[in-house]
Amino acid sequence: MPGAGPSGCRRGAAAPWPDPAAAAAPGPACRSFLRDGVAAPLGLGDVLLEDQSVVKGFIGEGYGVVGCEEITHHGGWRHWLAHLEAAKTNGCA
Repeated sequence: MPGAGPSGCRRGAAAPWPDPAAAAAPGPACRSFLRDGVAAPLGLGDVLLEDQSVVKGFIGEGYGVVGCEEITHHGGWRHWLAHLEAAKTNGCA
């Protein structure tokens, strides 16, 4: 993605904040999830999509992946898990 940082995310991408009068206050379950359910280095924020639109979604702080293996080439989390299972079966893990 052009202009993207090392994680593929564009830094500083921001969507206009919705009009507070138009948005209902989140219910208790949502507030609890936002307060307790998303632990660092994960968060919720603006995500820039390939079509250049910006949506709210899960984000990750860069420090959370330092030293981690890049798994994008596996095509997704489920494929990565299948790769790990296959490696165990073949005695490689």
